[in-house]
Amino acid sequence: MKKLLFFAATLLALTSMGHEYSSSYYAWLEDQQFEKADSVLTLWEQNTPDDPELYPARFNYWINKAVIATLLLSTDLDPRGEYLSLSDSSGNPAGTLSDHISWNDSILNLALTEIDRGIAAYPDRLDFLFGKAKAAAMSERWGTLAESMADVFDRCATTGYNNWTWTNCEPFDSAKQAVQEFAYEHLIEFFTNYDSITTYLGQPLSEKAADLFPDNIWIVNIAGGFALDCGNREKALEYFQAAHRIDPTDGIALANIAHITFLDGDTAQAVEIFRQIADDDSMDPELRESVRNTIEDITTPLTKMKKYAYFFSYLPEMASQIPQDAEYEYFMSDPYSINTGILRRNHELSPFTDEQIKAQKIDYNGTPIYVWTFPMPEECPLCLYVAFVPEKDKDGHRLITLEKSLFVPWVLGEAHQGSHSNFGEIDEPSSPEDFVNKFMPRISDSPEASLRINKTK
Repeated sequence: MKKLLFFAATLLALTSMGHEYSSSYYAWLEDQQFEKADSVLTLWEQNTPDDPELYPARFNYWINKAVIATLLLSTDLDPRGEYLSLSDSSGNPAGTLSDHISWNDSILNLALTEIDRGIAAYPDRLDFLFGKAKAAAMSERWGTLAESMADVFDRCATTGYNNWTWTNCEPFDSAKQAVQEFAYEHLIEFFTNYDSITTYLGQPLSEKAADLFPDNIWIVNIAGGFALDCGNREKALEYFQAAHRIDPTDGIALANIAHITFLDGDTAQAVEIFRQIADDDSMDPELRESVRNTIEDITTPLTKMKKYAYFFSYLPEMASQIPQDAEYEYFMSDPYSINTGILRRNHELSPFTDEQIKAQKIDYNGTPIYVWTFPMPEECPLCLYVAFVPEKDKDGHRLITLEKSLFVPWVLGEAHQGSHSNFGEIDEPSSPEDFVNKFMPRISDSPEASLRINKTK
């Protein structure tokens, strides 16, 4: 574990190793002799209390104290980061052994407080901001990382790169290149974390970075990726087209242009662009193979799903699988993933376009409920509204429906695990909010509500 912990210390070591105290201080820190390191640091503070290098020194002390490192034995054959592969008696892969890092939050807060003091005292110290960002990234404090990156980008946009300093407050001539590398390193961390929180935080940062470095194809490409993930296909296309102009041989930009063209409904043009990549021997072999598979996939005819199956089989199944964590709300806040993306991967087509579905989040006594509004149904028992309601005492969501009826104008229902519950007649709601207010008291666990349920296969 020493190597791993010292790696963190080395990565975040922002002081000059030639300082009178720093050599012995970091030697003790490397050996995890925290009491001895603290003794040297105390002497350092007593004798040169105005030394700016004390801020990163104390920051590194708390960072290394905050790390909790253990060995993790797992059956995951390809975990993130470095790992040792393990085999069974037959030589077949059986698992992995890797370093697992967790953090003592209270001690980590001391580290961040210390580097914030340094940043306040020496706002030109780029290494202070980089160190704070690295600590936030390692501990997955995405909000803190976003704030640190925004501070760097905003400062560069306002004053340029000439005023940045580094160790011992000396001018830093390589600031522009360092900020480019810093931007891409952390944007990738946001982008590959694959949840709605990091996408939400990373998207505006990617725009700032692309404004600062419009000729950096990696940054422009990732800005396009964020825009696409946030549902802004027009902006994403602008970024990918800009990346293509920077380097017409870049397959990533071209593949994304083709992907957006396909999403916009022009399959023939998308296939033509994809084939440029597939037929180009200079392109990455893995990308070419992926593109060939994509061409086959998007040219396979789609089977249009029946509306009844969509409302009473497909949507309930999707609802039951959506976790209640906030990071998964995008499945309900934007119809694309469920209404188009997942179906297309199964070579199916929704009976509705994404534009025909209006999604709205309703807060009902602290419970987040998403309501989708559909076109006025012409047949029974199709739906005007469906509501994604968090399940009680377990993960997933229920799907509550407002259904057009043969015998009365509207009925309240629920489709779940192959069965249908009918809660009886309901007055037509005037809005999604009115729908939620009308149905929530009726789907409770009260005896009165349970008497209205009639399940049929």
